[in-house]
Amino acid sequence: MIQDSSEIHFISVIVPVLNNPNGIGRLLSALTSQTYPPDQLEILVVDNGSSDATPEIVRSHISQKPHRIRLLEQTQIKGSYAARNLAIPESRGDLLVFIDADCDPISCWLENGVNTLMKEQADLAGGKVTFTYAGPTPSAAERIDARTNMQMEQDILNRGVTKTANLFVRKRLFDELGLFRDDLKSGGDVEWTSRATAKGYKLVYASGAEIRHPARGWRELFIKQVRVGRGQILQRTGKRLSTGTNVLKTGRSLQSVISRGDETFFGKTAMLIALLWARMGTLVGRLQATVEQLARKNR
Repeated sequence: MIQDSSEIHFISVIVPVLNNPNGIGRLLSALTSQTYPPDQLEILVVDNGSSDATPEIVRSHISQKPHRIRLLEQTQIKGSYAARNLAIPESRGDLLVFIDADCDPISCWLENGVNTLMKEQADLAGGKVTFTYAGPTPSAAERIDARTNMQMEQDILNRGVTKTANLFVRKRLFDELGLFRDDLKSGGDVEWTSRATAKGYKLVYASGAEIRHPARGWRELFIKQVRVGRGQILQRTGKRLSTGTNVLKTGRSLQSVISRGDETFFGKTAMLIALLWARMGTLVGRLQATVEQLARKNR
C-alpha cells in the first residue's frame, strides 16, 4: 500500500521491445495487475521494428485496457535507448519507470519503488534484479551473467550508476540532463545515470522493487558482451580506454571464481571458461567499434 496518499504520483512505465511476443505479453499482464492505483498509471510500449507478432500481442492487450496502454513505434533508429527517448516526451507521468520486455516484476513492484523514491526523497532509484534460469541447474554462462551483470545495489553504492531494466526517475531530470544517447546499444543507462549523480541528483537502491530477469546462456551472453564492448569504446570517444583496469577487473573476477568453496573443480573450470567467453565478447565489441571509428576518421 502507498504509505501516504499525498505521495501518489501519475506514473508512465516505458518498455522498449523488439521481436519478443512472449515476453511483452507476460510483462503487460504483470503491469496491469500491479497494486499501484490503476488510474494513476500508463504503459508506453515502444516497438523498435519487430518483424514478428510482437505488435499484435501489444494491440490485443490494448483492446482490453485501451486507456492504460499505448503502442509507439521507433523504426528510424535501432536501439533500446532510441526507443525510450521516443516515449519520454510522449509520457504524461511526473514519474517515469523503465523496465525491459523480458523482465517479470513482482505485483508490488511499482508501489515499492515509488515508496522508496519518496521516503528517501531521491531523484532516481534502481530496483532489485533477481536472475532466473532456463532449467533446474543453471549453466556456467548463466551463473557468470547473474554474477557480473546488473548488480544494482553494488553499482548504486560503489559507482553511482544503475540500469534501465529497473529504473524509477523523476521526469524533470530529463529536462536538465537531456535524453539517453541513442548512438549506444549498451551502456546508455550507465552513461545517463552517471551524468545524473555527477550533477548531484540523489540515486538510491529500492530493494523492495524487485523484478526477475532471465540469465543469458552462452550465445546471448557473448552477444550482450559484444554490445557492452562497443558501448565502452563509444562512451570513451576522445579518451583512452584503460586496458590495465579491465585486465585487473578480469583478474579479480577469476580470483572470485577460483576461491569459491561451494563449487567442484569441474564447476569452477566451467565458470572460468564462461567468464573468459564473456570477456572475449567484450574485446570483440571494442575492436569492432575501434575499427569503425578509425575508418570514419580516414574517410
